[in-house]
Amino acid sequence: MRFRALALLSGVMVLCSPALGQRLADRFGFTREKRPPEAHTASPRQRVLGVLAYTSITVRFDQTPAREAFNELQAILGINIICRYRDDKIGFGIDPETPITLDVIDTPALHVLELVLEQCQDLDPSTWQIRDGYVEVGTKRWLSRPSAHRIQRYPVGDLLFTGPVFDNAPRLDVASALDQGGGPSGGRGPGGGPVITPPEPEGPRTLHEQNARNLINLITKSVEPDAWVVKGGSAASIRYHADTLIVRAPDFVHRMLGGYRLPPPNPEPRTPAPDP
Repeated sequence: MRFRALALLSGVMVLCSPALGQRLADRFGFTREKRPPEAHTASPRQRVLGVLAYTSITVRFDQTPAREAFNELQAILGINIICRYRDDKIGFGIDPETPITLDVIDTPALHVLELVLEQCQDLDPSTWQIRDGYVEVGTKRWLSRPSAHRIQRYPVGDLLFTGPVFDNAPRLDVASALDQGGGPSGGRGPGGGPVITPPEPEGPRTLHEQNARNLINLITKSVEPDAWVVKGGSAASIRYHADTLIVRAPDFVHRMLGGYRLPPPNPEPRTPAPDP
């Protein structure tokens, strides 16, 4: 009787609990109410990148000087765009008087920025990068200054893995085996050598290091080839250690190697759960 009373009391508590209502929607709604709100935090770099990636703009430049064009983009987007010009103290940036002609409607801001930079490449290639929460644009020579370098480690162990190739099977010395006639030599040839020759051991680390050299060669040939020290440049260095590539380079080189981590789009507004 006591156990029956406890079971009945438990059933009443389950039916009366707002978290375990009779409707499945009520249960999910109560869970959402009790769950703490998710944190959608983004770093300053991600916030700037999110503006460039998710904002569409309309601009019209007609022989507009580059300095004015970049200032207008900064005003439209509401982010800091620092342009390195030729009249700066270093002296090999973008010509601020370069005429920009561009007419785009509802176009992603990042694409607009790159279209403007394409028209600034009169003598030196120009590009963009994100540093400390602002967009930096200029010639690659300017953006490659030593103070703009940072070190990044790229795990590449999965890329270096090579599956086994079974092309070194043991060799059976049939002539020696027949000469023995099945005697008590224990499977050894007339000269005391083994009838079955074991394969030579392979060096997996040596193979890994060779794959790493091939990967480094591929990267330095295809990603900003003029920047690498191993190719005669001065802007970027790369070396391999323990299944990791260690790269010291300006940010625009890292952008080509590993990309930027995009923040999530603006989260959808939460709707409160219905009252049980």
